[in-house]
Amino acid sequence: MSNTTILRMNGYSVDADGSIICARESVTHKRYAHEQVAIIRIDAGDSKAVRELHTQVIAVCDEPRALCGIRGGSLIIVFRCDGPPNSVEPSDARGWPQAVREIVIDGKAATLVTGSRSRSFDPSEFEWRGKRSPFTVKRDELPPLHIELSQSVVDSLPVGGTTNEQDDVYEHDMAAARVRVAAMQSEEEQHAADDEAFLKEHENMSGYAIGTVVAAQVTAAFERIKARLRRKREAA
Repeated sequence: MSNTTILRMNGYSVDADGSIICARESVTHKRYAHEQVAIIRIDAGDSKAVRELHTQVIAVCDEPRALCGIRGGSLIIVFRCDGPPNSVEPSDARGWPQAVREIVIDGKAATLVTGSRSRSFDPSEFEWRGKRSPFTVKRDELPPLHIELSQSVVDSLPVGGTTNEQDDVYEHDMAAARVRVAAMQSEEEQHAADDEAFLKEHENMSGYAIGTVVAAQVTAAFERIKARLRRKREAA
């Protein structure tokens, strides 16, 4: 049985190169939620200080059922992820989820990843503690990663600013949010215009002339207009 088949049978999403996809893309995260994992990962040059940091992070996590892999100066700890991919990303100074951070170890730059979104890793590149790896442990047997744990790991380390990659993700998310807001505003403006036109069309008609159904529609349109005006006054 191939490594890819073993990983798939153990409940992980896998790409064509045999790497585990932490959060497989779909219209909603629910489609592949049963395969989703999250990682805490440090990539740095190998040194005594880095190995001591690995030990520190493992102790902060305090999750013996999580999978722990080592490759030189890199450490990866694998968890189950039960929520949306960004739900386990600790917050930055702006209050936004941030998966990738720069850290300094022994005077040298390194990278800390805490999350699931846009992450993947090749399990065959790591040496796994206790011979427990994605090849031997099913995804559903892993403990879940919670935001409290992610935040505690970040808080325990000398963390710098966002990496360029994370800034790109942030800007992409903000741009998408702006598009959604603009679309909602445009739709709301169209609804308002439709209500105004509907009232104008029927403003001189009696209830007898327009009928019960249309009269109810006129009343509903009038109430929506009043509600919009009330929201504008409250926002001012």
